[in-house]
Amino acid sequence: MSAAHSALWVQQVASGRVFDGLWDEASFVALQARFHVCEPSWALLERVLPHHQFWVVTAGRASFTLGLHRYRLAGGDVLIVPPHTRMRGDHDPADPLRCYVLHGTVRVLGTAIVEGQGPLPIVCRPAPEAWRLVVAEADLLCAEWSARRVGYRLLAGSALARIAALLWREGARRPPAAGGLAPADAPEGAPERAGDRRIAPALDYIAAHYQERVRLSDLARAAHLTPAYMSTTFRRVVGLPPLQYVHRYRMQRAKHLLESGDKSVAHVAAATGFRDAFYFSRAFKRSEGVSPLRYRLAQRRPLMP
Repeated sequence: MSAAHSALWVQQVASGRVFDGLWDEASFVALQARFHVCEPSWALLERVLPHHQFWVVTAGRASFTLGLHRYRLAGGDVLIVPPHTRMRGDHDPADPLRCYVLHGTVRVLGTAIVEGQGPLPIVCRPAPEAWRLVVAEADLLCAEWSARRVGYRLLAGSALARIAALLWREGARRPPAAGGLAPADAPEGAPERAGDRRIAPALDYIAAHYQERVRLSDLARAAHLTPAYMSTTFRRVVGLPPLQYVHRYRMQRAKHLLESGDKSVAHVAAATGFRDAFYFSRAFKRSEGVSPLRYRLAQRRPLMP
C-alpha cells in the first residue's frame, strides 16, 4: 500500500467513514431489553454471552471488568460489551446503578461483528443531545419488548440500530483521547480492546489490503498466528472462513463504488481486488442476482409504480 493510501486509510478509520459502505448491510436483532433499578447489594457475577450487550447508565456509579480491563461508569455513560467477553461488575451501594440493559446480535456482511471489526467503542459518554436520543431509543426498545405487540421485534431491532449509529457517530466525532473513557486500571494509551482479540489484526489487514491479493498466510502473519490456528479461530469468531470473508468484504466495497460513482466495471473490479472484470461480473451476479451495470442502474433509477 502506498504512503498516500496508508495516510488516507488512517484518516478514514479515525472518522469512522471507512465502515460506511460495509454497514449498509448491517443487521440488528434485539434479544432482550429491560430497565434495571439495582438493589444496594447488587453484583454481576462473571458471565460470557454470545451476543452484544449495551449498558445505558442513567444514574449511579459502577465498575465493570471486561477481560483484563476494568471500567468505571456513571450516569451518562454507555458500555458496549462485545460477544464472547468475560464480564463481571458491581456498584457503589450508596449510589445504586440505574440502567437500561439491551441484548442483541450485530451482524455485518452477514457475519457476527467482533471487537476490532467496527467503530463501536467499548465505552462512550455521548454529548447531551446524543445522550437524550440514546435514552429515548432505549426506552422505546424496552417498551416494545415489554408490550410485545405485533411488529415489536422489528421496532426493537430498529431502535437498537439507531443506538449503535448514534454511538458510532459519537465515537467518530469524539475519539477516545478526547471524549471516550479509558479502562480504569490501564496505563495511559493502553488499548480498550476486549473479548477475543486474536483475529483483530487480521480484520485490520483485510480492511487495509483488500485491493491486493490476500492470502491466509498474510492474515496469519498479521495476527502472529499459525495459518491453521488463524483459520480455525477466525471461523469460530466471525462465522466464515477467512478468504470467504475477504470475498464478502470486497463485494460490499464493490457495491458501494457502483452506487456512489461512475467508474467502469473494470475499474471497480481492480479497485476491489478482483483479478479481472469478467470474473468480477460473474461473481457479482452470483452474489446479487444481477450484473454490476444492472445493479448500478437499479440503485439510481428507483422502480416506479
